[in-house]
Amino acid sequence: MSKHLCPWPECTYDIDPRLGVCYYHWTQLPKPYREALTSTYNPDWSVQPAAHRAAVAQALQWIKDKIEEPPTVKRISRSAPVTVKRIPRSR
Repeated sequence: MSKHLCPWPECTYDIDPRLGVCYYHWTQLPKPYREALTSTYNPDWSVQPAAHRAAVAQALQWIKDKIEEPPTVKRISRSAPVTVKRIPRSR
């Protein structure tokens, strides 16, 4: 099974092909865009109708115009000390 990545620039999340975009971008879309994506989807991923491709393009343009990208997650430094409390095993 091949992976499908969100077509939004620099988004590396896997997508459900019916939605056309990742879950984060899907939740940001207004209902008419979501309905256009799901109603025009063809289960055969290799042959998408022009209407679905147009719906994806419209959704991406709306996202580009209206939505800011989610903030990046800050990672905890690996050099920070970590305390591990051991729990005794009961016998």
